[in-house]
Amino acid sequence: MKSTAILSLVAMSVSFFVMSPLAFSQGGEQPIAAWLFDEGIGRLNRSATGMVKDSSGNGHDGEVVGSPKWRWGRYGTALQFGLDPGDPNGTSWSFIRVAHHEDLSLREFTMTAWIKVKDIVPPLQSIVGKVVNVPPKGMDYTNYFMWISSRENVHGAFPPNGPGNLSCGFFISFPSDKGVWIERGTAAVTDDKWRFVACAYDPPWLIAYVDGKQVGKSENKKNGLLGKPHTKHEMPVFIGARPIQQLNRVDVAPGTPLDFEKGRDGLGGLIDEVALFASGLPEAEIKNLMELGLSGKYGYRSVDLTGKLATTWGKIKAKKM
Repeated sequence: MKSTAILSLVAMSVSFFVMSPLAFSQGGEQPIAAWLFDEGIGRLNRSATGMVKDSSGNGHDGEVVGSPKWRWGRYGTALQFGLDPGDPNGTSWSFIRVAHHEDLSLREFTMTAWIKVKDIVPPLQSIVGKVVNVPPKGMDYTNYFMWISSRENVHGAFPPNGPGNLSCGFFISFPSDKGVWIERGTAAVTDDKWRFVACAYDPPWLIAYVDGKQVGKSENKKNGLLGKPHTKHEMPVFIGARPIQQLNRVDVAPGTPLDFEKGRDGLGGLIDEVALFASGLPEAEIKNLMELGLSGKYGYRSVDLTGKLATTWGKIKAKKM
């Protein structure tokens, strides 16, 4: 009888969440894109294929490239990214590619994600970004980019066993081409624990957060002028790596289709619940999002829960760090 009562309570709780997905929505600004990575329920330890859903409802679904693996995540399931062991050049990292859309080219932004990373992989490990390097000039049309750094600065040497700290930044097109970076935040994130990482740009300040606490801050000013983030190039959003541009391209004109078949500087670890916002969220909102998760805050339901009670129950049970 006791077991039956417990099962009934679980079923009632799950049914409430399934029938009322918005019941616990906490308001606040809505993401322009949100990838929960919960398609792995029932496919744990298998390679991901196909597409991952944008739960924001804006249609920015992502294409799986390479062979990331489904694992248990911070909420539901997550993706484990890595390098193809048969690749001698370090250019076959798995990643998620989200096609360019004007909605994703941002003058102000916030990037958030849960990550679990054990090892330091120099020079950097990409989390999420809208970025492309254009050789041979090296002009970097980075709209926004968040990564784990294992070197002193973006253009510096690679110290052995670097710190593995959160970094983020963007390039500006006015008043002159330059980067605005938090090149190494004050908190290491390569400790094999789930860490909530975020980067918010609310002009003129770029601020990085780890577990809801500020770990770095940089001002976007040059000669007293506020720079404008690059938004003119139609590069995709990458999750888990950054793209490799074809080496025979000298420059990329606005509107030119870009093909990215490989990724570099990938993340060797787990990523869960990635979201993009079209404004720089305040610290209190970032803490709220960390505490509630995307589903808890916005009532998202990323998979069909019919016959999958464990999926929803996994969302509301005690979370593990």
